[in-house]
Amino acid sequence: MDEETFSLVQECTNKYFIENINDKEVEIHIRIPKKYRSLWLSKISDLRTNEDEIEEYADLE
Repeated sequence: MDEETFSLVQECTNKYFIENINDKEVEIHIRIPKKYRSLWLSKISDLRTNEDEIEEYADLE
């Protein structure tokens, strides 16, 4: 049996938004219930990318 999965952003987040800081920076704010703190920290620490993906998305802005 497959284990059910959840969207962290939709199911484990109270609010999120992106704030423009200046011409070269933005901040991503994620407000979560305290019970998901360790889960979010673990998931954020595991985020990975590669050079091709960086180049692909850098051109979109």
